[in-house]
Amino acid sequence: MKRKILFVDDEPNILEGLRRMLRGMRKEWTMSFAENGAEALELLACEPFDAVVSDMRMPGMDGAELLLKVRQRYPEIVRLILSGQSNEETILKSVVPVHQYLAKPCNSELLRDTLSRACTSLDIIHKPELKRMVAGAVSFPLMPGLLDELAALFSEPEPSASHAVDIVSRDIGMTVKLLQLVNSAFFGVFSHISGVKQAVELLGIETIGKVVSIPDVFHPFDDGLMKKFDLDGITGHCLNTGRIAGRIAAAMTEERQVVDNARIAGVLHDAGKMLFAAECTDLYERIPAMMEDEEMSFLGIERKTLGATHAEIGACLLGLWGFPDDVMIAVAYHHNPSDSGVDGLVPLAAVHIAEVLGNEDRLDANRRVQLDEEYLGSIGMSTNLSGWRTLCKETERESVSV
Repeated sequence: MKRKILFVDDEPNILEGLRRMLRGMRKEWTMSFAENGAEALELLACEPFDAVVSDMRMPGMDGAELLLKVRQRYPEIVRLILSGQSNEETILKSVVPVHQYLAKPCNSELLRDTLSRACTSLDIIHKPELKRMVAGAVSFPLMPGLLDELAALFSEPEPSASHAVDIVSRDIGMTVKLLQLVNSAFFGVFSHISGVKQAVELLGIETIGKVVSIPDVFHPFDDGLMKKFDLDGITGHCLNTGRIAGRIAAAMTEERQVVDNARIAGVLHDAGKMLFAAECTDLYERIPAMMEDEEMSFLGIERKTLGATHAEIGACLLGLWGFPDDVMIAVAYHHNPSDSGVDGLVPLAAVHIAEVLGNEDRLDANRRVQLDEEYLGSIGMSTNLSGWRTLCKETERESVSV
């Protein structure tokens, strides 16, 4: 089926320019155009759309206000800002309702690829209620106490950037959100940033403090959920997997961006579990017992009961939020890289190895992810498993000693 895309801009010549620029997409997209927010909402009430692309500064109802209404009424719709406005006020107003931000002027290839990629990210989810949950999410939940730590830091006369890096680096939800923001067109970053330290430096302490204070952006887990799902354990495992994946990738390539993407993919590989724990608590709590009763894998039970796995959910959100393809693929297929159809992708191989070998001593044989030796053999990486095991143990010892 053709995608249905709604473009909103108060300048008719801009809309006409979009019509001309995207004429080549008519076989793949059905495009509609609205000159203001009210007209856009009328169209949305009459027919379904896959995505809304709005200008930011418009009279009456600006783009952030429009997309906030779209999120509230139709959370399953992909929401993008296409605007020449990139001041701090714009940033803060757009944090909650917008999946991605593109700057004018924007060439047809970038606009087409961004829209297609974001919409495709949602295609793996078939249950409407699950699609609404994922596309409506603003961030992953946070560890308890993190916001208090950040508030205390921002209350200091001269908040320390290094202290902010330390706090953010211990939390998956905050890490994802800052990387999403720093890599948007708001900040004009011309190479993808995959490190928390760089993100904090580029955003600045003041901007981070304002983002943290925006209502509805961050919600901490309560203590009951923390204990019920061992979320401390999941977080520790993710951070450790990221460290190991980064070191494995560094042994495979000298490309800094690839190594950084492997590390961040490792940190984010189980982030989908956190969204499931927060949003599908009752069902998710029953999965271990269902595994025993039905003799199915964790992923099999997830897909049967929820309609998707935590790996797919995490990858879907990263795609919506504009993370690189190799990060998204590594998260989606970290259990089963052969199913990716991609050969030789360093972040995927590194995260899979880190996930499996880093868990060998923690889980019983029935709960472990199996090493995809066929995939590793196909890319020439099955001959160094003893070396990877040694690297895993060294990395874990170093993290404990720190």
